[in-house]
Amino acid sequence: MDFPNHLVDAFFSKVLHEVPEAYPNDPENQYKTALEVTERYNEALDEMGLDFLQLRIVDRSSSRPQPYYGLQIHGLDSSKFDAFLDSFAETDEATLEEKYHYLHGSKYPVSEVASKSQSDSIASRKQVQEAVKARVESEKDSITKTTETLLSKIDEWRDELQTYWRRTTWQRFNTFPAVHLYLLEMESIITNIDVLADRGSIPPCYRELRKLLENLSWSVFDDLLFINAEYATIYDDSSVPAHTPPRPFLSANQQWYDWVRGRQTPSFETQRSQLRDRLYDHSTRSRLSYDDKYGITKGTITEVLKTNLSYPLYIALAGLEVETTESVESFVTPVNPAHLKPGVRRTIQNVVRSLKEGRRLGQLDEEFIDTLTDELLDIKANYLVPPFPSNNHVIGYLDSLWHHELPSRLDDFYGEYSFFIHSYPSSWQIHPHSSILEFKILAHEIDRFSHAVSTLIEQYLTTYHRN
Repeated sequence: MDFPNHLVDAFFSKVLHEVPEAYPNDPENQYKTALEVTERYNEALDEMGLDFLQLRIVDRSSSRPQPYYGLQIHGLDSSKFDAFLDSFAETDEATLEEKYHYLHGSKYPVSEVASKSQSDSIASRKQVQEAVKARVESEKDSITKTTETLLSKIDEWRDELQTYWRRTTWQRFNTFPAVHLYLLEMESIITNIDVLADRGSIPPCYRELRKLLENLSWSVFDDLLFINAEYATIYDDSSVPAHTPPRPFLSANQQWYDWVRGRQTPSFETQRSQLRDRLYDHSTRSRLSYDDKYGITKGTITEVLKTNLSYPLYIALAGLEVETTESVESFVTPVNPAHLKPGVRRTIQNVVRSLKEGRRLGQLDEEFIDTLTDELLDIKANYLVPPFPSNNHVIGYLDSLWHHELPSRLDDFYGEYSFFIHSYPSSWQIHPHSSILEFKILAHEIDRFSHAVSTLIEQYLTTYHRN
């Protein structure tokens, strides 16, 4: 089923039906045209890297009273076939969807033939499965090795985060890093992928990886928003009344999602751009606070805002305003804007301090920070419902935040794996152990994915805990 059967099928249809219909009762022109068709198809196979397969028209008239011709799929070049399987599985020039379109074109004609012959199909299928199993032992070993390595890292990360939990930020508010909590499920998913691969069920592996990426990204995003809020430092100041710090993503639910999606929500990007412009205007006006040699640009400010984004500022920028809590309090905890002020002010203060590269804040800076904090919150209604970001937003945010560190964009993985959750026939399994290529693709893909996810967690730990 790893042969380009869709092309062979199209070739047979062309030569056996279209050519005879074009030249009825004219064997010589049929033969001549069939040769031309064969040459075009072989050229196409070569151009597509499928030169392990050659098509032929054979003249058998010498043994017949009338002109008689036969078709051949010429001998498979096994070395070229093996090279094709490896190169096609590992190429990054083709997406997963494109690779599975090829697999679908290879599997479907064979399955269609098998379905018409029920008595032979079961025996034939088992024969194919056994042959595939024998050929993919090394790929299965590679998948298992990758999953075992990742499971070992998960144990190390859990131990490390257990140590960091003892820090004041987490113990003070009787909570855990979300990543630490999620590693338990991540371990289960990675184990399950190895089981699925061993059973030959490959498409479900990508659905599991997609879910893993969603939940891990949300956990990292939640932790960075919570840590950047510096709640422990703020509430150490006795002049600041302590309130339960907002951390809504740990209790995300379907009702909250539906409620937010049913309303016109403030655009986080638009609100952040407006905040960036206010910071830029301040930087150009305040020569005492900013020196031209530091080269502050809007791009620089955007990057600093990404790095310092906190729950209070995120909710202030993108939260939905409500007058009362009755309509939402059953599924999410709304926030009083006044309670966000200390966190918003601290976040803006950290942004300005970063832009000044550690230099002391001046009076103009402090006055600007107070004014900007008031502007962000004083016009709000009685309560703010925290935003419910899309998975694409969360994953894209991490991509943007650590684009220099990550080996591959996380949203590329997410986009490609989404192909397996929709009703596309080309993503069907057909039946387990039906393709050598499918295992080779997964072995390559899970190695890339494991590397990207490991780098994400390492970057998270280095940024927020290893200092």
